[in-house]
Amino acid sequence: MSARTEVVTVGRLLYPMVGSRNIYLTNHAVESMSHRNVTISELHLVLTEWEQRWMSTMHRGVPQEDTWMYQRGNLGVVVKELDSILLIKTVLLREQRQWSDSDARARDRN
Repeated sequence: MSARTEVVTVGRLLYPMVGSRNIYLTNHAVESMSHRNVTISELHLVLTEWEQRWMSTMHRGVPQEDTWMYQRGNLGVVVKELDSILLIKTVLLREQRQWSDSDARARDRN
């Protein structure tokens, strides 16, 4: 993997598996979860009980393969789906207006 996709390995006890796949996070995903106060439980819920899911074909003009956007409620998760893992690339807010990290931390979790 390139330096831009450095992976933080996460133990199974902290991050439940999704199906037969382990969950791994990029450093950027860990950072975005922290800034937005997104919990492990919320992340797992988006991945297992998503409301919408579609293939993300481009990122900054670069074609992406096996990359999907999962959405549930006001959260979006960008995931690279590999054979045995789900690589979480980032966690986003699903809102039309611009949000700050402070807005994200104060969001309604219902």
